[in-house]
Amino acid sequence: MSLMLIGKLVCFTLAICSFSEGLLYLWVYRTEDYQRKITHFHELNRKLEKEKSAIVTYDRRRAQEKKINNLEESVKAASADLNRSKMKVNLAISALYFIFYRFLNALFQRQVMAKLPFVPIKWLWGMTHRSLEGNDYTDCSFVFLYTLASMFLKAIISKAIGTAPPRTSLDIFQEPKKEEE
Repeated sequence: MSLMLIGKLVCFTLAICSFSEGLLYLWVYRTEDYQRKITHFHELNRKLEKEKSAIVTYDRRRAQEKKINNLEESVKAASADLNRSKMKVNLAISALYFIFYRFLNALFQRQVMAKLPFVPIKWLWGMTHRSLEGNDYTDCSFVFLYTLASMFLKAIISKAIGTAPPRTSLDIFQEPKKEEE
């Protein structure tokens, strides 16, 4: 349980996250096809925002709602198209992460990486206490730290190199509108 072990884990995680983002950049983000798709996606988002902010008369309201619904469907389709273009590379990167996880498991197995200041909830014990002996659930294995570090570092690296997933104007928590007839 030393800072050197945690530093090693973070360095390994930073390296693999940087490598995976580099692969995504080389094989997906810099291609003309992806650039065309992302430009189309952003255009649709701008049109949707413009249409949502437009003020219309009561008699034109139905036409505007229909246009907004059509634009929302187009944004969803464009987003799905962007995700499809990254699918093959993401599968390869997933395999790379799996191999890297096995390497780290062999390197840090049965080592207490940190001491948590709390006892985690029971359904997290499998991640926080994996491969550790004893019943002190404040002991933390590498799995929990690796998971947190990879999520955190991947998001930062994506944001830093400008490849973060595009934001949509669609609200995923919004209740779907019912068609009025």
